[in-house]
Amino acid sequence: MFCSSCGNKLLDNSQFCSKCGTDLQTTDKPEPKKKLLQQPLSELKMHKGLIVVLVFVVFFIVFKACSPGQPVVIDENTKIENACKKKTIEAKVMAESFLKDKLVSPSTAEFSGILDTKIAPIEDCSYKVIGFVDSQNSFGGQIRSSYIAIVQYNLEKDSWNLKDSLIK
Repeated sequence: MFCSSCGNKLLDNSQFCSKCGTDLQTTDKPEPKKKLLQQPLSELKMHKGLIVVLVFVVFFIVFKACSPGQPVVIDENTKIENACKKKTIEAKVMAESFLKDKLVSPSTAEFSGILDTKIAPIEDCSYKVIGFVDSQNSFGGQIRSSYIAIVQYNLEKDSWNLKDSLIK
């Protein structure tokens, strides 16, 4: 036999717990927790109902995600726009490549990182790239110059060209 308060092992004829002093004659024994099989039938039906609803909701979500729905019509302009949107980082790289040729000492050029460079899409696959470049001047001194470049991607030729640039 064990104490219901502290769990101490007791002798069979004990009236008080030798560890915590609980009166073993007057204490109500705690009602054991019901196991799932001992629960009333109404509670089991409620659990079953919740499970059925949950399964139905999951199947509905999966079905909706997998069903084709309305056919999506993509016109030529949408294809071009989507192809151009994916060229943002490439625009920065190409702008740097074009600008490097305009520097006095291109081999010393260190361009601004992606977080310090602003890249904005303009019309017809063009991008405006604004950043800075650190490079040596004609005297060998390292200077920082700001730049603005407008580059354009040609979908048909899969090539880039420099439309305009300014280094100051």
